[in-house]
Amino acid sequence: MRGFWGDLGTRWRIREQYFKAYPVCRWAQPAVEAALALQRAHRFAADDIVALSIESFREAIALGLGVRDGDDDRRSAIQPAVTRSRRRWCSATSAPPRSSAPKLADPRVARLQRAMTLTEDAEFSRRFPAERWARVRITLADGRTLVSEPARARGNPENPLADDELTRRSIRATPSRCSARRARRESSTPCDRLPTDRAALPALLDDILRSHSRR
Repeated sequence: MRGFWGDLGTRWRIREQYFKAYPVCRWAQPAVEAALALQRAHRFAADDIVALSIESFREAIALGLGVRDGDDDRRSAIQPAVTRSRRRWCSATSAPPRSSAPKLADPRVARLQRAMTLTEDAEFSRRFPAERWARVRITLADGRTLVSEPARARGNPENPLADDELTRRSIRATPSRCSARRARRESSTPCDRLPTDRAALPALLDDILRSHSRR
């Protein structure tokens, strides 16, 4: 029993899980990262794209190739996940793309999906499921072909999201009945001190109990 409780207050297993950077299938996240990295580096718009090629592991490619319009898995596939990033290519917003049928029916999204090809990369397949990787190649109307570095999903313990990004996502996910001020307070102190301050855990428990007692 002592061994079971031995890391209480020092090991935070929630940090050993993964958090999605974007609200799409985990298998599609590396391709989204690769596409957005190219846009940040070269500042093109979605309308500039004439061809888009995605190279990833076998299972991710098979999911993209094996679904049809209207299938429940369609919104989990690589093609709509990457093409919904079009809003990020066209603006500086930090909000993640959201899955929705109207956005999938957007003719600009449909054009990008028709311009997209999917290819298995043998090395990426070899690394799956321990690792998930993708590479994106984009051909622009001016004749340039841009190739991303191999990209992996962010949010794993070995490739974590920044604390401020997790906080922003937590606030955006907070129900509307909960004020933004309260959401920011509950997502920070004393939670942000847990890894370094042993006194933070009792303080957090006291804060939780006080919050519930006032309801």
